[in-house]
Amino acid sequence: RRIARVERRGKWFLFHLDAPLYLLLNLGMGADLFYHAAGEAPRAKHQMRIGLDDGSGFTCRFWWFGYIRVLSAEALEGHPETARLGPDPLSLSPAEFIAIARRFPRSNAKSLILDQERLSGIGNAYAHDILWMASIHPQRKLGTLSEEELTRYFEAIGKVIEHAHRLGGYEPDFFGQGGNMQTPERITFIGYREGK
Repeated sequence: RRIARVERRGKWFLFHLDAPLYLLLNLGMGADLFYHAAGEAPRAKHQMRIGLDDGSGFTCRFWWFGYIRVLSAEALEGHPETARLGPDPLSLSPAEFIAIARRFPRSNAKSLILDQERLSGIGNAYAHDILWMASIHPQRKLGTLSEEELTRYFEAIGKVIEHAHRLGGYEPDFFGQGGNMQTPERITFIGYREGK
């Protein structure tokens, strides 16, 4: 199949193939996802390998768990793991973010960004920094947060993600470059600093 384009939905990569078929890839708790050029040997350890016509391709080795799915267009519409995904918080306005938070007054502040059906794409490592930057206790009920606090919460999401992105993120890129897996405290404000 030909890969027409690739997009991200929450924590999922969605490869649009011809036919129409879709390859869905979720790296779970992390993975080595590496490209290899034509003539280069792919990484030895992997659970998935995709080869391209020119001899290049990529491999994926999940660290703990992950998901690979191949679906038709009809099956994609009803795919439970992606159909229920909430919006990407970086695509929202402050008012839209606040409206979502207001729908869950009895939920705690941390669950808002970890529940992928409410807001998608943010994991635990960044959630701590977001709440710390916003000066909001993770167990505080959303219904007790003022509009000013929710605005700070929303702004902290963008600041934390932009900071981590600027410093290369956690995992290496598709070509094995960058990333801060060995020094995660470099990209976090409070994460990975137990006892400090």
